[in-house]
Amino acid sequence: MLITIANLEGDRSPVWPGHVVKIKAAIDEKTRTIPMTVEIGSLDVKDPLLLLRSGVFVKCRVKGEQKENVFKIPRTLMRSPDTLYLAKANHLVIKTVNVIRLFEDDVYITDGLTPGDLIIESPLPGALDGMAITVKKAREN
Repeated sequence: MLITIANLEGDRSPVWPGHVVKIKAAIDEKTRTIPMTVEIGSLDVKDPLLLLRSGVFVKCRVKGEQKENVFKIPRTLMRSPDTLYLAKANHLVIKTVNVIRLFEDDVYITDGLTPGDLIIESPLPGALDGMAITVKKAREN
């Protein structure tokens, strides 16, 4: 992600390019923000008053990628970091998916799922791809 950073201290406001190197998995409940670490490349600033110092507030503009066909599912449905169990025609399909983001409770997936896929919620000890299963519909609350 490309970041534009502006120093809010003083009369002048220089702008530097940067990029996100780390994003926390959880939202800070007090501030409702997602903490992130931004790395700024080498700065060619002649005036020392315009340098960024630790603890200084800055304004950041984040330009993120826009993705299409993204599925958000509960993290508890994942069987490994990139695997789901699906039910197709009363058989188990062990499916590898492309996870683009993990949060504490949710996972965002771009590849490996299609609308209407039935994700298996129950644990299946000794699961084998293609084994016969019985699908029971979840009860609605």
